[in-house]
Amino acid sequence: MSDDTCCTEGCKRPVYVKSRQLCSRCYNARPDAPRCAGSGCGRREQLRKGLCNRCRLRMKKHGHTERLNRRYPGDAIAELRQAAHHTSDACVIFAGQSARPTVQLAGTLMLASRAAWILAHGDPGAYHVLHTCHRGDEGCISLRHLYLGDHRRNMADMVEAGRSADNHGERNPRAKLTADQVREIRRRYAAGGITHLALAAEFGVAKGTVTCVLNGQNWSWLS
Repeated sequence: MSDDTCCTEGCKRPVYVKSRQLCSRCYNARPDAPRCAGSGCGRREQLRKGLCNRCRLRMKKHGHTERLNRRYPGDAIAELRQAAHHTSDACVIFAGQSARPTVQLAGTLMLASRAAWILAHGDPGAYHVLHTCHRGDEGCISLRHLYLGDHRRNMADMVEAGRSADNHGERNPRAKLTADQVREIRRRYAAGGITHLALAAEFGVAKGTVTCVLNGQNWSWLS
């Protein structure tokens, strides 16, 4: 047998560390190979630190080596299908890793509520999947609470839910104008006698911001 070939019977893989006379797979599979001490791991220990690379990173990030409780893709789809047969008027909360949980359906990452609608009724296209319960941020996927709407209806729904109401400027520090200010700008301009530039200076925003508000490019959903 060549010195560059694994000495395990039936194995012909190359040997990268000649002092071992074993390929990487056979070297890691030997009975006396040091194993990771992580919770339920069993992988090969790395760098003589008692843990494999995966458990070492988990320990560094979370302070423990236990696996996070993550559902498999098939389990997530099964949970979404069950929501279609939910008969109660109560919300069905789909727990996820973010405020608005997402799933991957047919190779596309989307909101869990939209995926539930697609599984039950088909692709809604350009329409948004909205919530009558206003608990989309919490992950409600009950089909009894879902309905379709366009972008304007989506913005109005945000106002009704309190996520983009008159205090929108306080909730979002990046917002330049609040809903009350937008109404006032439109009222002042409709009354006449004032320019875009004057309104921009008064409300402390750029002239282009006022122009977009008045021509409907921004805040078009606000009546």
